[in-house]
Amino acid sequence: MVIKWLHPLRTMQRCRRSTFLAGLLVVLFLASVALPFASHPVDTSNPSESAILSLSEADLPLRAPPGDDPAIQWTNVSGPTGLGTWSGNFLSWADFDADGDQDLLVNGARLLVNSGAPNFVFSDQTGTRGIPGGFNTGTWGDIDNDGDLDLAFGGGGSDAIYLNSGAPAYTFTNAGILGISNSAPTQGMSLRDWDGDGWLDLYVMNSEIWDDQNPQYFRDFFYVNDQQGGFINRSDIITSEEHYGRGISWGDYDRDFDSDLYVGNYRIVANRFYENRLDSQTGVRDLWERTSDTNDPANVLEGEKRYYNTQGPYLGHTIGSAFGDLNNDGYPEIVTANLVHLYHDTSDIRGLICDDSHFYTRDPVAGAEWGDMRPGSGIAFKPRGGSGTYIGDELYSGVALGDVDNDGDLDMWLPQIYDLAYAKAELWINNGDFQFTLDADPKLQVINTYGGTFVDYDNDGDLDLLTGGQDGVGQTNRLHLFRNDGPVGDANHWLGVAVQTEEGAPAVGASVEVWRNGSPIQYLEIAGAEGPSASGAPLEVHFGLGADDTAVDLLVAWPDHRIRWVRNISVDQRVVATHPVAVQPTLPTVTLDPPAISSIGEGVTSNYQVEAPDGWTVWLDVGAEGEIDNITTNWNGSTPQT
Repeated sequence: MVIKWLHPLRTMQRCRRSTFLAGLLVVLFLASVALPFASHPVDTSNPSESAILSLSEADLPLRAPPGDDPAIQWTNVSGPTGLGTWSGNFLSWADFDADGDQDLLVNGARLLVNSGAPNFVFSDQTGTRGIPGGFNTGTWGDIDNDGDLDLAFGGGGSDAIYLNSGAPAYTFTNAGILGISNSAPTQGMSLRDWDGDGWLDLYVMNSEIWDDQNPQYFRDFFYVNDQQGGFINRSDIITSEEHYGRGISWGDYDRDFDSDLYVGNYRIVANRFYENRLDSQTGVRDLWERTSDTNDPANVLEGEKRYYNTQGPYLGHTIGSAFGDLNNDGYPEIVTANLVHLYHDTSDIRGLICDDSHFYTRDPVAGAEWGDMRPGSGIAFKPRGGSGTYIGDELYSGVALGDVDNDGDLDMWLPQIYDLAYAKAELWINNGDFQFTLDADPKLQVINTYGGTFVDYDNDGDLDLLTGGQDGVGQTNRLHLFRNDGPVGDANHWLGVAVQTEEGAPAVGASVEVWRNGSPIQYLEIAGAEGPSASGAPLEVHFGLGADDTAVDLLVAWPDHRIRWVRNISVDQRVVATHPVAVQPTLPTVTLDPPAISSIGEGVTSNYQVEAPDGWTVWLDVGAEGEIDNITTNWNGSTPQT
């Protein structure tokens, strides 16, 4: 007799127990639907099989964008929302007070709280919530695993962790974790569970002290959460190079359910890419720095090397970077936004040695390693040269990815820095197949900003845009919030997905796949801090679904390698995927009456009793021949059955 039980839409973690009763093998296991990766079947005969789902790159089918590109209407609501009062470039969103609305941390120093419907006005609650001064960057995450969002702050002379008190006050206090602080000038911080233990770890990116053109540079640091209120310094697993870091980005480039790392550096030096890998023999996990090996296909992610006479190599001024699946093939691209000097003459070589911005892609199914897809993307390179050729520098200073037209592919925001008339921010609409078209709305073309994040601040199902910058040369730098008022004509559909940890906080680093008709169509990750100085989009994902209004399925994966299928989800709503629940080791239990089961023959009646978690569904297979003989839904404690 085989009994299966499951909780609908609660967990896909696969567990099993075997119990011998009077010569009859009773196998109990948690499952609901067969995972659609045929090369990795579940071996129910092996009780020790891991519950971790591992996919090879060949398992992931190619996908096509499901929608078209409607024109978007944008409205500047900086004034009505109160955000236009403030300035800033480094923007981090999170619903820290769990009221369902996205709140905003600006430059690690100012907390602007969203009032919610109907007006969605932001008020400065920096002091009343305990946000300290003296820091210039901050990132959100549940550092102590108590279910609410804390803050990691970085600054010129110190770093700190501030813990959220939770309901009802939601105020922040210094945790006093001294081991993460040092005198290096912190440019950005990023939280990510790199080792899958369920606790957020901390990457600290440091910058420079300019010192009148005699700069001093600093190395980065990496700290692993010790699960006891502190961190262990594991900077030995990253490079000790001293550079001016400007962007930290995590993403699962090879889809093996752990987070890989890309660090963008300024001052025409190499960027660094780390593959997160686990040695199956020793159980040791590390961050494998792949870019410095010239024989490694990932070496291209350093940037393009340039030389002047015998000097070099020179690379790029990378300011921001991001992972995102731009062509819906199931593998994220890496976008690097560089400030590129293009002018050169006999006295100025900068236009000869500065690297361009790149959009790196790879196609493992076709066997294609990393390469740059920008040349055919429609986002043209500006010319390099002197007077008569030079028309301005490429001044990209950050990047944000999001589906603003809900057509099913990621669009791209590329702001530009400097108080110059041509340094206009650019919104590029993804047409599919690595083709982009510039949104020419003049309202969006602010100048002189690093900032840019997509957010559905008013919960209406489309992504709005927040940036900093100026409306013209010499004007005041202010926050700009552009409300997305939807497409002209028929609206596309959408789905918002929040993924929770076991404690109920946003699961930074979790991934979500959308499936339709048995095939995956989109893939997103909850990125947390990324982009310039570790700015951060909301800790949830937003899918545009095009014109198709049919239901979808979701495959959700947590950083601790738990997975869960969520079936038949209607579009145009927000859903929450809760962490897979743990089955107590004492459950389930099975008793049979009479105990001499071996004497039961065909036509003989026996009573059995199963104790399993309440609310689960139990499948009974008498004879273990693969046919379900009885299904009991909404299990209630110990239920006798015949």
